[in-house]
Amino acid sequence: MYQSQHDGNEWREITEPKASSQVLSENQVLELSELILKIENHYKSPQDIEWALYDNKFYILQSRPITTL
Repeated sequence: MYQSQHDGNEWREITEPKASSQVLSENQVLELSELILKIENHYKSPQDIEWALYDNKFYILQSRPITTL
């Protein structure tokens, strides 16, 4: 999903090889991992965490306990 040039969002098809390439940089993966660990340490349990990346900043949308593994 992409932000539309007008208003809202729009779906676009992504073709190979981009469709199977890594999206986040290694630094972003490390930053997100640190955020996830902080959240799990805070709640003292594994979490199912929804996040978004906008303007190179991570936003935590929701966190809830993982109830089944």
